[in-house]
Amino acid sequence: MLKRCLGMFLVWLSLASPVALAGDEASESVTIKEIRKNCSVIDSNKTYGKVQIDVMDKSVEGGVAIGYFDRNDLKKITEKLYGEMGNWTSEYYFDDGNLIFVFIQNRQYKRPQTVEEAIEKGFGPVYRTENARCYFSGDKLIRKLVQWFDNAGNLIPSGGPEYNSLEISEIDLVSGAEELKKRIKNKRRT
Repeated sequence: MLKRCLGMFLVWLSLASPVALAGDEASESVTIKEIRKNCSVIDSNKTYGKVQIDVMDKSVEGGVAIGYFDRNDLKKITEKLYGEMGNWTSEYYFDDGNLIFVFIQNRQYKRPQTVEEAIEKGFGPVYRTENARCYFSGDKLIRKLVQWFDNAGNLIPSGGPEYNSLEISEIDLVSGAEELKKRIKNKRRT
């Protein structure tokens, strides 16, 4: 009975934790360091070919996605979505066609943006920002870190009254990346 309760508690703890770990922590730490290095190399390359698509079907205010290619190898997709009360940027990184990292930044406005603000600044007055870092190995999520920041850039403690994390599932991230890959590659062929 004690083993069963302990097992159920460990399952609950792994699901409730804002940082989800899978597997051996030492080897996972090495994997995450390798992922960070790969992402840094991808970001530093300014010679990639680019393909841009509209993603009007994902947001009321529209959006755009840009795929970055090293010859035929898709390395990164940057997706920007706009809404009346915020904007959302997702960066998907790939290594040999496999999703390795997703960075999501969700900026929430204090009030709806005006047309003038959108033209002048590109966004409305941001009052808080959510950052999510999701690490993958073999299309499996191995670590997720979600943090909220106020408009001054100060970290909002998890569990506080202003901390309201959006649920980002492994399935949504992988399927979203695959959908964007397909759409960008189709546009590239035309």
